[in-house]
Amino acid sequence: MTVVPIGRGDDRLAMARRRIVAAVTQADRRPMSLLADVRELAGRLTEQPAADVVISCAAVIPPVTHRTSEGLLRTLATLTR
Repeated sequence: MTVVPIGRGDDRLAMARRRIVAAVTQADRRPMSLLADVRELAGRLTEQPAADVVISCAAVIPPVTHRTSEGLLRTLATLTR
């Protein structure tokens, strides 16, 4: 089984890694609030052997009117819990 945690913060990735350390083979810290970031990640993941599980540790609570550089509301564009 391959497990790839994806997250924006080192502390959340570290917590996830500790909880599933027996199964984790790699961690990838990266922003996920732009569609370009998500597309780049998807492209990289499809070039590797298929992951059995992908874990996103992203959480953000931006101002309601804040927009990404792509013009999307950040609350809609960012993976939130």
